[in-house]
Amino acid sequence: MKNDIYHIDKQQAKELLSQQRDKKTKVVHIECKKITSWKEYSIQMEKTLDFPRPVDGSPNRFLDWIRDLSWQNYDRYDVFIYNFMEFSSRCFADAYEVYKEFKEIIFLFGNTKLSVVL
Repeated sequence: MKNDIYHIDKQQAKELLSQQRDKKTKVVHIECKKITSWKEYSIQMEKTLDFPRPVDGSPNRFLDWIRDLSWQNYDRYDVFIYNFMEFSSRCFADAYEVYKEFKEIIFLFGNTKLSVVL
């Protein structure tokens, strides 16, 4: 998978998750079922990816960390974001911001090889 966002169903996600990955690929799981804001999303990403310092609700800090990830020992990240549409139905503006950040900032200007599955 290349740096992009993939929209797939649960069966396709299962198939992707069952594929063998090398030891330099980290699989990240983010659950959006209870997320109601960009801030909650960023906190979950911060914890899951073990950011060196807190984001504290700052989009710029979040974007700095997610584009870097140099403190981790991986060459690529496969991010599975579950129930993104539920998040979008609760707070479309924040969900759209997450989507837009990946498409317009993280993929274009980040040093991280990152695939996102919604």
